[in-house]
Formats: sequence, structure tokens, C-alpha cells
Amino acid sequence: MTRDKIFFYILFVIIPLYFLQGWLFGRGSIVSQTIAAIWLIIDVFYLIKYIALGQMESIGRILLIFWGLQLVTWLLTARQLDNMGNPLGWAGTYSLFKNISIVLLSYFPFYILTYKNSINEKVLKRFAILALICLIGAFYICFNEMAYDNGTNEIANRGAYYLVVIIPLLGLFFDDIIEFVIYGAIAILALIGAKRGAIICASFELLLFFYYYFKKSFKKKSSSKLVWFVVAIFALFYLLKDIYLGNEYLQTRYAQTLGGDSSLRDEIYSFALSKFINQDLFCQLFGNGMSSTLRIIGGYAHQDWLELLINNGVIGIIVYALVFVVLFSFFRRKRNSLIPMEKFMFLSAIIGWFTRSMFSMGYMSVETSFYVIVFGFISAKQRTQQLSIK
Repeated sequence: MTRDKIFFYILFVIIPLYFLQGWLFGRGSIVSQTIAAIWLIIDVFYLIKYIALGQMESIGRILLIFWGLQLVTWLLTARQLDNMGNPLGWAGTYSLFKNISIVLLSYFPFYILTYKNSINEKVLKRFAILALICLIGAFYICFNEMAYDNGTNEIANRGAYYLVVIIPLLGLFFDDIIEFVIYGAIAILALIGAKRGAIICASFELLLFFYYYFKKSFKKKSSSKLVWFVVAIFALFYLLKDIYLGNEYLQTRYAQTLGGDSSLRDEIYSFALSKFINQDLFCQLFGNGMSSTLRIIGGYAHQDWLELLINNGVIGIIVYALVFVVLFSFFRRKRNSLIPMEKFMFLSAIIGWFTRSMFSMGYMSVETSFYVIVFGFISAKQRTQQLSIK
């Protein structure tokens, strides 16, 4: 077995395993820290190999630039304070930097391993199924922890985001009936989770799947698939409606949303913006340092763009915006060479990440790495196809 395959199978095991914190091992325990460290070391190893390859493409370049900005920011945060006035330092901000690094650098091992034909769709399907099982477990672990902390089962389970991020990667099963079953289960669990941002993200991603599946079936004039598609949609809609009508907490959450209840996000956002406006020009341009929202607004902004505005200033906003511009530009350039499965996977990963960035923490949450894995896999596939044509 080659070194590349050994590294992949290590990732194959530790990435899903990482999300079982709170059950197999404690959160922040030596086991979880060791797994994260191995994951990050492999990411950095393949980042170096990617640079040495000398064929840096647009997605890898912009992710590397964004990570470099976060690295510099982290190295300059030794004097930052938290909301209690205690110094954060490198150790205090390492956890956040580690999460950001894992997300952004997960692109490189999956790009290189795909580029070198060390992994293929068949192997990645197994990885996706194992990840799905563990992420469903993480969903329930998170629910139990939050229910215990709040003393009630009526909670908005933030673990619903664990289910949303795996949707694009499961596009590998695009032509299999099992995908309808899996996506139906994810839709049901996301609704039960009652996390509004996760429900919106899941809705966009699943609607995109239905669009590409219907479009492909219609072009092939496959009447049996179209009938199955319509039946599955109506069945899922009925189940979701039944779950909603039988859950008073869900109905309350929906009514609160219509009434303008944003779980205090409006107040947090306006407060963060006022703090940004009243800063000096240097801080507006370059930010205040990693995790500086803890000191400036008393906690995380729970929204990527405001978090970046405070931590990295306008420069951070511009670079982050360029990440999505580059991703979408790649999709537009390659849309004619992408098969429907790849179109769905890539575009749903962009939409899922961008949508979450508007409601929650995207680039700072480790599970976002599943979106980045999709980018690395498909980008490398396109690269190898381009080279084979030449």
C-alpha cells in the first residue's frame, strides 16, 4: 500500500470519528486533540505537496490566501483579551485557528489524492457513508447535551448542521434510489432539529438535488424515474408536514420567525456594526485580531461576515468574498464538462457554505470541511481530465 493510500485511510477513519466527541471520548480530551492534530498534520503535508506540484489553480490559491490571512492574524493575537479581560494569546485562540485550518486545508489532501488516482468515487462513497453514520450520531449527541444543559427537549439542535454539510458529498450516489432515502432522512432530522439556519441550508441543497435529478431524468425521457421522483417528493412532503403539525415547538419556532424573532441576532449584528464603525481606520481595514469579537461585542458574532469584519477588517471580508467568487467562477467555467452529479455536488457545496455564512459560523466550524472536500475532489477530477485531453 502506498503512502498516499495510508494517509487517505487514516483520514477515512479519523474524520468521521472526530464528530463522535461527547460519546466515544470527551470534547476537548486528549483523544479529540490528537485526532485533530493528525488531521491537521496530514492537511499541511499535502498543502506542501500541492505547492511543490507547481500547478496551483484558482481554488487552491484563494483558500491558501485566506488561510494565510488567518495564520498571520493568529500569530498577532498574543495580546488579545477575552470578554472577561483575560489574555487569550496563541493558546487561547488555537482552538479557533485549528478549526479554521482544518476547514480550509482539507482541500489539499483530497485534491492531491484524487489527482494521483489514489482515491476514486467508489472509495469516496464508503467514506461518505461512514461520515453520514457518524454525523447522525453527532446530531443525537449534540441533542442530548443541549437537552441536558437546558433541562428540556424543546431545543434548536445546532447539531443539525452536521447533517447539512454531508448532503453534497452524498451526491456520489446520484443515480441510486438509496439517495432519496438518505436525503429524506436528513430532511426529517433537520426539521426535527428545529435549527432555522440548518433547515434553510438543507432546503436549498435538496432543492438543487431535485432540480438536477429531474433535469437528467427528463432529458433521458425516463418515465419510470420521473414517476418515482414525483412519488418520492410527495411522500417526503407529506411526512415533513405531518412531523411539523405534530410538533408544537416547531410551530412556535416558525411563528417566531414570521414575527421577526431572530434569537437576538438583530441586536448582536447592529451592536457589532456600531463597534466596527466607531473604530479607527487601521482596525476597520485590518481588524482587531482573532477572536477579538469576544472582547469587543462580548461573544462570537454567529455570522461569518461580521466575525471577519471585527477580526480581519475589510481586508478579511474582501478575501472571503473572493473565495465564493472563485468557486462560482470555477463552476461556470467547467459546467459543460461536469456531469449532473458533479454539478449538484459542487454547486450545493457553494450554496450550503454561503448560506450558512449568513446565519451562523461557516469557515470556523470543522464540519464545513465536508464542503471543501467536495471542492478538492471535483477540482482534481477536472484537472486530470484536462491533462488527459492534452
